[in-house]
Amino acid sequence: MEKKIDTGASNRRPSFADINRLIDNAVAERTPDLKLLLDEPNSVSKISIGKLPWLKRLDLSNNFLTSLPPEIIYLEKLEELVLSNNQFDYFPLVISQLNSLRLVNLNHNWLSSLPPRIEKLPNLETILLSGNRLRNLPTQIGNLSNLKTLDLSNNNLTDLPDTIIKLRNLNRLDLHENQLSIPLEILAKIERPYAIFAYLFGKTRKPLHEAKALFVGQGSVGKTSLIQQILHGSFNQNQSKTDGISINQWQVGGSENRKPLFGAWKKN
Repeated sequence: MEKKIDTGASNRRPSFADINRLIDNAVAERTPDLKLLLDEPNSVSKISIGKLPWLKRLDLSNNFLTSLPPEIIYLEKLEELVLSNNQFDYFPLVISQLNSLRLVNLNHNWLSSLPPRIEKLPNLETILLSGNRLRNLPTQIGNLSNLKTLDLSNNNLTDLPDTIIKLRNLNRLDLHENQLSIPLEILAKIERPYAIFAYLFGKTRKPLHEAKALFVGQGSVGKTSLIQQILHGSFNQNQSKTDGISINQWQVGGSENRKPLFGAWKKN
């Protein structure tokens, strides 16, 4: 059974000396899972994280962090990095050097953008970014070919790069509570990202260049004659009365493949 060291288990913030003792224990026991609750913001820079190169999971959530220590790059086997509920206002670039990462949790921080270097995480399967201030995504996000879960809910996104459709393995996409022009019934398809992409980028979403005009009135007052004059420039004084509904199409000027089409509906 894998051992786990959690400095937050006692619901109090341990002293710096306590944390160092726990780190020493983690080194002695080769602990793969470490959670640190720090005694003061950014005291993580004083901790010898680099002494744990075998670490697979590191949880630094709820610590008011704004940066990570450079020596985190020595965690070559790290697969999960939890940084939720901190104060990062930029994506820590040092993360892009952790090639074994499968999960990054940056929920509830202050991020306004992601760096293009995020593509340097080839094994990433899950990115959790809910509750930030993201306004856009880099086009390079489409290069994360192994990505399966992407949570972008509760941000300030107004659009998505079309490269995102390259994420063939994505099976969960949450875009709720953004500024995207996507109907709620489409956003609700969280576990069907391809349906969201089809709405945003699908080839079927082409402008129709069509309009409809409806002529309604009493019988025998000249509606058919008026439509004939509009459509064909002709007038027949012996035009017979039309019973029921008559539908005519009117192709107006424009380029060959973008001529607006009007539908003339007449109802007695």
